[in-house]
Amino acid sequence: MDKFDFINRIIALYPHAIKDNNAQYDLYNRVLPKSTDFEKLMDVFANEYTESFPPPGAVLKKMALNCKKPESVNADVGKWMHVKIYNPIKKAVINSDCFPAGTSEQAILNTYKKRFGGEGWQLVEVYNV
Repeated sequence: MDKFDFINRIIALYPHAIKDNNAQYDLYNRVLPKSTDFEKLMDVFANEYTESFPPPGAVLKKMALNCKKPESVNADVGKWMHVKIYNPIKKAVINSDCFPAGTSEQAILNTYKKRFGGEGWQLVEVYNV
């Protein structure tokens, strides 16, 4: 679920209380970060919000703080990630490359496969700087 779907679902839950859908959509769009995992946020919302009126933007924003996508958790720590990777060609663990913070593990492995070819590349350790 993306941000657009999430906001539309929240608005659809309260047709009796929302007079201006566009204004409510704009409010939620402004307060919710793009880095939010909206599936997780919907679960949190469903379990924690019990009011019969639409939630204020601040409430959704607070709920979204603990619903970040996995990639964005790494992005908050620093600008770069250092990797230790098993090189199947040399049959050794190497520790020489950096990737932008937030790069997924699959993207890192694909980089090595494209650059050097072959299968068997494995991430041993990823740490932020």
